[in-house]
Amino acid sequence: SAQTDCILTKEQLSMLSGNSLGDKYIDYINNDRYKFNINNCVDLGYFIA
Repeated sequence: SAQTDCILTKEQLSMLSGNSLGDKYIDYINNDRYKFNINNCVDLGYFIA
């Protein structure tokens, strides 16, 4: 199944600071936005709510 690109802002990513989820899924940084390859952005919802 194809993955969905979940784009987070720096502010959202800061909520994942020190979180293994963030360390595991960061692919690259581009223009202050952080890209996560996860099955669905909803998977991160409770981290960035």
